[in-house]
Amino acid sequence: MTRLYPGPVGEVLSRELLSWEEFGYRLGGSQLVMRLVDHVLATPLAPNDAAA
Repeated sequence: MTRLYPGPVGEVLSRELLSWEEFGYRLGGSQLVMRLVDHVLATPLAPNDAAA
């Protein structure tokens, strides 16, 4: 996540997704979280980012 969104934004997104993975699934599906996951998985890294 931090390679796609470096800095504080990537850190916050990473923490939120990890927290949802650990606890949020108990609260039911979240369309916003699932849309974020789909976006992250569909967004290709730039060639120089993939090697990092």
